Amino acid sequence: MSVVRVEGLYKAFFVKRGSGWGWGKDELRAVDGVSFSVAQGETFGLVGESGCGKSTVGNCLLRLTIPDQGRLVFHGQDLARLSGRALRRARSGMAVVFQDPQSSLDPRMTVRGLVAAPLRVGRHVRRFGTDLEVEQRVAVALREVGLGAEHMSRYAHEFSGGQRQRIAIARALITNPAFIVLDEPTSALDVSVQAQVLNLLQDIQKRRGVSYLFISHDLTVIRHMSRRVGVMYLGVLVENAMADNLFLRPLHPYTQALLAAAPIPDPRTRQNLAVLPGDPPSPVRVPPGCRFHPRCPSALPVCKQSAPPRVYMGPEHVVACHLYKS
Repeated sequence: MSVVRVEGLYKAFFVKRGSGWGWGKDELRAVDGVSFSVAQGETFGLVGESGCGKSTVGNCLLRLTIPDQGRLVFHGQDLARLSGRALRRARSGMAVVFQDPQSSLDPRMTVRGLVAAPLRVGRHVRRFGTDLEVEQRVAVALREVGLGAEHMSRYAHEFSGGQRQRIAIARALITNPAFIVLDEPTSALDVSVQAQVLNLLQDIQKRRGVSYLFISHDLTVIRHMSRRVGVMYLGVLVENAMADNLFLRPLHPYTQALLAAAPIPDPRTRQNLAVLPGDPPSPVRVPPGCRFHPRCPSALPVCKQSAPPRVYMGPEHVVACHLYKS
């Protein structure tokens, strides 16, 4: 059963264009018709180039950004249609870990205050009783991420990058969420520390049964963490499949290009990395038809005229491409 279901998510931003008499606004379609689901205890990986709309999807799911269209169903409730107290109550079952722990942790607050903040902001303090009980809960959350109660009186700048991200994870866990958005949680860390944090996240998932939306541009990390993977390009989801199927049998030309361009982490292996021709189009002037067709080596005439349909190529494998027929 799905914990989170995204249906037809659309989000646009308006950016200034020109100056003087030519001033105006352009519509930047950051997310355009994205749909997917995340099951109980599952990690759904979202991968793509920088600027493709991955983080906007996560922010819309958390209602940090208000979506323009679509449904965001969490435990049977459409978050897109909630507000006020009802939204706060529904969102209390969700959490987020941001990319850079140094900028996401308030330098004026101690670790005790940082980790306990979701309880106070979400008005959970009454549920957990006195300040002493809240402090005990903070200590439990810190132990779960490999830190101790002796760290509670220290400040974020006194920790290493990996420890700061552990504090951010403890803050996300303090309210016992059923779903966590992990937005590039290891990209600001050294490789050795990345492995420790990823293993910690997997251990937490096994113990708690929590679901993750794991956002990253790193294909190696996505493959290690995810059960299912969605590939985004210029605001749209071009392929969605089980991780093993996607990496062993990629169908969309963009997915194939991403995998061909990924280096093999073995210094003894010589590899000629593939390079896609051209640059990604401007998101304010997306090409007609398939958005990937200006760079696609397999583009057909129809690709320039109409957007590709979603084609089901097998169990839990969907591709949006004119090369395939249902």
